[in-house]
Amino acid sequence: MSGDQQVPVTYDEWDLGGLDGFAWEHARRHAGRTEGTDRLVGFCLLISRAVIDAVGLLDEGFGLGNFEDDDYCHRARAAGFRAVIARDAFVHHVGGATFRATGIDYTALLARNAERFRAKWGPQAPPDGPGATGGRARPGTSSGSARTPGAGWS
Repeated sequence: MSGDQQVPVTYDEWDLGGLDGFAWEHARRHAGRTEGTDRLVGFCLLISRAVIDAVGLLDEGFGLGNFEDDDYCHRARAAGFRAVIARDAFVHHVGGATFRATGIDYTALLARNAERFRAKWGPQAPPDGPGATGGRARPGTSSGSARTPGAGWS
């Protein structure tokens, strides 16, 4: 997981003993706060019907993941919508669990989808950083386990 949605946590992300308390305190401290962003990571999104009607669904050509969310962000912005992070919502997400459990070659999928993204949107680097991974962490690395507020398009 990468991007503006990621939140540093103070609980043990593998034990989860402090998760509930952290989430409640996070929600209290950030009550009612939203923040605009250019990019949303798509593991937890709320998308309005108006956006879906105008933009369509995620591009299934990206397969199980990586860059389908970046592609959607580009399409939604081009249609005049804005991305917003709900800072008072919190989701604990173990990044890459599906890839690890199914034995998918994450590095190959990431490279293939980065190329698909560039072919669709031009030769610029992926939207969140330089290089083939666009600043994305490999599952199982420290930033591969992500915690994030809710996010969506409006």
